[in-house]
Formats: sequence, C-alpha cells, structure tokens
Amino acid sequence: MENKESILIVDDDEDYCTLLSRTISGLGYHTYWTTKPSEVVSLIEKLKPVCLLLDMVFPQGDGMSLLKKVKKFRKDLPVIMLTGQESIKTAVETIKAGAFDYLTKPLNSEDFKRILTRIARKNRVQQEVHHIEKNLEKVESFEDLVHLSQNIQEFIKIELKANPEEISELPVEPSGDSSIKIPRYVSLREASGLATQQIEKRWILDALNQSHWRRSKAAEILGIDAKTLYMKIRAYGINSPSSATE
Repeated sequence: MENKESILIVDDDEDYCTLLSRTISGLGYHTYWTTKPSEVVSLIEKLKPVCLLLDMVFPQGDGMSLLKKVKKFRKDLPVIMLTGQESIKTAVETIKAGAFDYLTKPLNSEDFKRILTRIARKNRVQQEVHHIEKNLEKVESFEDLVHLSQNIQEFIKIELKANPEEISELPVEPSGDSSIKIPRYVSLREASGLATQQIEKRWILDALNQSHWRRSKAAEILGIDAKTLYMKIRAYGINSPSSATE
C-alpha cells in the first residue's frame, strides 16, 4: 500500500502552486496546495503534512502572521517560508518567528531536498527523545540508567554515520518536569551528551527528594557509593536545602 508523506503549499499564485506541486511530487511526496490563508489550519488538521511551504506575501495579510498562527496551532510542524528576495534580515525574522527554514523563488530542488532531509532527521530524533522519556519512567536503578544512556549513544552513532556533517536540533517541546531541554543548534553528539546528563541529573534529584536529601540514603537508592554521588552533585551544581544531611 502506498504511504507517501504529504506537503502543503500555500501561495496566492495558482500557476506557481501548480508548478511547485509538480516539482515536489517528483520527489516522492503527495502535494496539496491552496491560495487561501483561511484554509490553512483546517487543511493541516485534515492532511497532517510533514511540512508546510508558506509564501511570505499575500494580497490580504502576510505570511509571517500566518506562520505565527500555524505555530500556535501546530508548534511541531516544520514551516518553510518562500520569499522572492533573499536577505539576512528575512532569514533572521522568519527563524525568530518559528520557521524551520526559508527558500527563495524560484525553488531550487536541491536546496529543498536538503531541507527535507533535515526535517526527516529532526522527526527521527524527536521520536527517539519521546522514546527516551517513556523509558525513563521505567528506570529503577542506576544500572538501568547506564543501559538507557548506552541506547542513546548507539542511536547517535547511527545518525552520525548516516549524516556525519549535519548539524542537528533536538527541539523538545516543554512537557512539564519530564522534558529534556536541549539548546537549539548543537551537534547530535553534543545533544546526546546533554540529554544523558539531564537524565542522570533528574534521576539524582528524584533520589535526593525521595531520601529527604539524605545523601547516604540517596546513594543507596541509586546503587552508587556516597563519594560518587557527592561528586555528581557538585558537577551538576545541585544545591541542597539547609536541612540536608549526610
């Protein structure tokens, strides 16, 4: 059964939408387009596209305002802005507003394919982060944490082997205290280390809270010696309450 991903195009020029749709279809995607900004949210909900191509200028309104509206509705949806004039100012403004990237008209298919590769990779990493968060709930010992860390590293090795020169983001949306917060533009290897550290720090904090900040008890819960725990507390800058005991 055919299972192509879809891409939604939003541009006020019907001829350009048709041309762009034909080009993108040749890359193996289902394409849908509209010239009406008012239809965008409902089409996103219906089609669940892998990304949105959005023109910067419309006869009524502008693409930036629509971008902000889309990001409120689907913050995780990659939006690629289309502009007829390339400038650093345009790039900065679109990225600040939440766009994944931007392209100048006429569309360069090679540039577009590179962006699609980044989007696919972002989705894989995002899925892995969600998988990590689910597995984190099952961690019952420090050994489990080490095993989880090894799984993360293995995933990173596979990604780096496939894309050795790519720069990756781990855009993890806040989901309460369980979110793993990774800075935007870091290498996948750096992101792996940061994710592992944050998982370990969270596990240490949980143990400290569970033991009412008695470090010897927390070390016992974690399955490590008190000296190792003390070193990790210092390394992570964990501040203990005044009532904490050894």
